Amino acid sequence: MWLRMIHYAVVGPHCAVMYSAELRLPWWSPAVDKRAKALAVLEELGLSHVAHSRIGEANEGGSGGGGMVACIAGCLPGGGGTGGSGSRGVSGGERRRTVVGRACPI
Repeated sequence: MWLRMIHYAVVGPHCAVMYSAELRLPWWSPAVDKRAKALAVLEELGLSHVAHSRIGEANEGGSGGGGMVACIAGCLPGGGGTGGSGSRGVSGGERRRTVVGRACPI
């Protein structure tokens, strides 16, 4: 239950780790470096194959909101909708590794 409170239902692991990189890395660090470090974390945690899948279940929906909206539009295919008929969320283990990826000192 606590993992669902941390993430928005429509955000993927890539967006979650990238958002963390944006907050943790210095503002003067180039965006290319931030993206490369976020992708390296995803690769290290074995999340690169689900980087653009939704963290939440397909039937959870969710409105997004907050500071993640701009990231959602660029990260998820289809503009970051709230779940579709053919979409599935990441597994429980992938969700836990996403939490670890957000906490990693990038």
